Amino acid sequence: MSVIVSGSTNIGYKTSTDGLSLYLDARNSNSYPGSGDTWYDLSTGVNNVSTRFATYNSTAPANFNISGSINTIDFTSIAPTSEFTIETVIKPTSLPNSYNIFLNFDNTFRIYFDNNYNIFYWAGDINNNSSSIYVSALSFPVDQWQYFSFVLRGGIGQSPSNSRLYKNGTLLNSSGGSAGSVNYNNGVGQIFGDTNVSCSVFKTYNRSLTQAEITNNYNYYKPIFNLS
Repeated sequence: MSVIVSGSTNIGYKTSTDGLSLYLDARNSNSYPGSGDTWYDLSTGVNNVSTRFATYNSTAPANFNISGSINTIDFTSIAPTSEFTIETVIKPTSLPNSYNIFLNFDNTFRIYFDNNYNIFYWAGDINNNSSSIYVSALSFPVDQWQYFSFVLRGGIGQSPSNSRLYKNGTLLNSSGGSAGSVNYNNGVGQIFGDTNVSCSVFKTYNRSLTQAEITNNYNYYKPIFNLS
């Protein structure tokens, strides 16, 4: 089961579909019919994911809860080596004891949350160069929905510090991380459960979203998820 998105729709996507390579929406019965272990891709219809390590919650807005140190939702999308965008609506259900991975992309890029309401991302390349970039004082309480966009830039000559992180449509200031360049290769990744998070919407694009597109999507999701 899959429904290919084309043009403007009323099922959670209000901007251009250009570059959309994975679109999972737990609120949409065409993406998840309410039972089974498959979360269907609404973009191309070919990148469906397994939810056997996640728990479905039908209470609006419907979502999948991921918890436990080994539980993940594995995904595949189309990502170039130069840049791409991840967009998600999530709700942390508990903070880690120290820090835990929320998102791992192709084992070269990871998003972490820590127990001080900070977020940071790590990137490494085939030469084992690496860089961590912190974004501090997010102030995202547990059990509240948040809209995150990660515009990631890699490739030869690109530092991960050129990437951009947005929370609820606002660009976050980052610091540190000037070394290491990264390619994103085959588009395989995991949404990790060791952060204890509920995920309702998850998308990837094989290009950078603009600030205007991110703002537009945030404004769409704001009343649905009671975003700040």
